[in-house]
Amino acid sequence: MLGKLSSVRKHIISSTFMISTLYLSNSLFYPFLTPYLLSHGFDKQQISFISALAPLTLILFPPIFGKLSDIIGRRKVISITIAIFVVSLLFYLGVGHSYLFLVVATVLSYIGFDNASAVIFSKNEDSLKKHRSLYTGVFESLKNVGGLIGAGVGTYIVATSKTDNTIKLSILILVLLFIYNTFRKRHERIPLNLHGLNPLTSIREFWAIRDLRGMGILGIAMHFANAASIIFIPVLLIQGLHADIRYIGYFAAAGSLAHLTQFGFGYACELYGQGRTILWSTFIYGLLITLLFFANSPWVVVAFGLLGGLALSAWNTSAVCYMSVIGERLREEGLVMGSYTAVASIGSFAGFIVSGILVSLVATNYLFPIYGAVIFVGVALSYPYFRRSRHY
Repeated sequence: MLGKLSSVRKHIISSTFMISTLYLSNSLFYPFLTPYLLSHGFDKQQISFISALAPLTLILFPPIFGKLSDIIGRRKVISITIAIFVVSLLFYLGVGHSYLFLVVATVLSYIGFDNASAVIFSKNEDSLKKHRSLYTGVFESLKNVGGLIGAGVGTYIVATSKTDNTIKLSILILVLLFIYNTFRKRHERIPLNLHGLNPLTSIREFWAIRDLRGMGILGIAMHFANAASIIFIPVLLIQGLHADIRYIGYFAAAGSLAHLTQFGFGYACELYGQGRTILWSTFIYGLLITLLFFANSPWVVVAFGLLGGLALSAWNTSAVCYMSVIGERLREEGLVMGSYTAVASIGSFAGFIVSGILVSLVATNYLFPIYGAVIFVGVALSYPYFRRSRHY
């Protein structure tokens, strides 16, 4: 019994270390990616349109990686996705003003980072049985320790040297993480069975589960607003408010700091229900992002990073708990999480395209009420499904 508990503890510690390191490497460079690309001659409309290709590919790949991790094991798939992420950063380093390099880098970075995160999460959830919501919240909080450190170090680097040094340091950290994951323990030999890897079939199966339909609708709405934090909040800070690039780092650090509270939201899920927490947190986030229209100071944007981060913390924790419970019941947790990522990526794709069109017609700050309106519609449409769910 003690040996089993020790094994579970080691499993959870390993998963937490890996996700924290992955988020550290991402937060080092990602908040500063938009100004990095602007300095290479790309404009905000081009960045938005090219970024739309990434979530489009995520419609196909997460169900494949999720199912593959159920078949051949989490560790092998994590190594594959980390390697893909490293290759994407090498393309970012050589981007120059090459549209081809930017397309390849953008697509591979989404495939690598998003799928590595999802599979590491599934690896951690494999060990959790009791108090899943609380322990998931603790896991989500600890992973953002890496994000907070990465944002802080990245801010220091861009303030004292070249922005591309953040990418170089991220590559080094990811290579070390790849070595740790791949070679610290020999993989089990599991026969590869490609049955069930059709991503479109996986997406159809996701929508066929009534308890997941609300998550699909709301996931699309929330991911529609991804373009804000990735592209247009940095653009608002640099071009709209004429702030120093360090404020992008402050914004990212505020969000990571807020995400440290996810253990508390995990406890709230157990007290008040996962569905209720999902709906309230997304409604509040929609309201906060709408208010960015009135931002007249970079510190207002940083404050949004903190308050919006709290709402996203509640949303992230309750959403992953909600889906992992359903995935465990179906005994296909990797597939459920991967299929959700694919479904939600439809919203990201639409958000980047619509934002790219609108930003050529209106000022950047007009985009934020549009993101809020889409989220409010998502909350309204998903409410009946959550209300009927056994996990409300």
